[in-house]
Amino acid sequence: MKKFDAILLCGVLEYSGAIFGGSDGPDKMLSGINHLLKPSGIAIIAIENQLGMKYLLGYNEDHLGVPWVGLSDYHLDHSGIRTWTRSALENLLSKNGLSESRWYGSFPDYKLPTAIVSDDLWDLKDGKQLARQFVRNPISDASSSPPIWSDTLSFWQLILQTESPKDFVNSHLVVASKSKLDESSFLKDGLIWTGHGTRKKKFSTSATLHANLNGLEYVHENRFAEVVKEGALHLQRNQVAVIVGENMEDWIISRSSSGTLVEICEVLKVWWDEALVILNTNINGGINFDVLPRNFVRDSKSEKWIFIDNEWTWHEPVSNSTILLRCLFLLFQERLNYLGIPKISESKSLGETIYELAELVTGNKIDVDFNKFVAFETKIMAAATSVNDDGRINRVLKLLDVNLAELQVDAKAFRQ
Repeated sequence: MKKFDAILLCGVLEYSGAIFGGSDGPDKMLSGINHLLKPSGIAIIAIENQLGMKYLLGYNEDHLGVPWVGLSDYHLDHSGIRTWTRSALENLLSKNGLSESRWYGSFPDYKLPTAIVSDDLWDLKDGKQLARQFVRNPISDASSSPPIWSDTLSFWQLILQTESPKDFVNSHLVVASKSKLDESSFLKDGLIWTGHGTRKKKFSTSATLHANLNGLEYVHENRFAEVVKEGALHLQRNQVAVIVGENMEDWIISRSSSGTLVEICEVLKVWWDEALVILNTNINGGINFDVLPRNFVRDSKSEKWIFIDNEWTWHEPVSNSTILLRCLFLLFQERLNYLGIPKISESKSLGETIYELAELVTGNKIDVDFNKFVAFETKIMAAATSVNDDGRINRVLKLLDVNLAELQVDAKAFRQ
């Protein structure tokens, strides 16, 4: 019988009960794989987690298309299709001779990952904080929507407060063997691997977070020239030190959840003052326009806010007011709406609220209309991703006229 160095099961083990027609299906599949592997061979398994965060929030179970079924341990389904918790899967592998294993969390899942986290990260003193900083998209599922909308990043922060966050990742990536594993034979050294697959090829990037004798290092894979250009949009490889600390977006939200518009404005002023320093700095004829709150981290040692995402620059005239409106809209779109903060101004539209906040933050009348901000955002998206969606402009402008109370009801439309 031919033996193999590696066998890949990507979204396969879940169907073993249906394939073999019984509850012993997973054992049959794994024992068969064990026999097909060379003594030092590896099985690479990508699989959803039965206790994944998105399942806890009520997203549909990936294989069966209904929510909560995995949380009832599949007693309401008799198809034989299922997945497992981390400990149950570990026991299943060991039971069938694959007792040596290395585990990684895949975010938002194994199908289209943007971040992969090694178990080694959780052993670091700042491991949980680093996971929050580098896993920007912990939960996502284009195929279903949960019955109750939640701010996924706030939920991710809650999971990071538990004893074992790795038990709740949406997908596991497991390398298992019947003999001692040599990790260097199948993986480059690292703690976190990140990548962006939705951009144009020339803008596509990947990077690895390493721990070495000098501390933490975030290393980009340079697959392109030092500066890549598409019209006014430039991307440059600017290496910055790894800053461990609180994300400014989280800081703003933690101080805004029960405040008035004026109180929220006082928090936003801290961010905008930092953003203006960046915007007023010329970078080879352009500006670092992507001054969203999430791109600032407070250094735990100096207590200073550090701008960490300085790769993108824009090389056409654009006003600070346009960038301010863009940042406030994206902050509402991605976080604030799900936390109920807009309810402080339910009698106003989203656009009116953003304008009011912008004028309170700057202390001046904002003379830029939303058409300019949406046109600016559309140019960025078209340059970076080839997505030139004029329909999105109309959808965004329409949403800006919607009463905030209605947006609370139709959060899905708001996300789009």
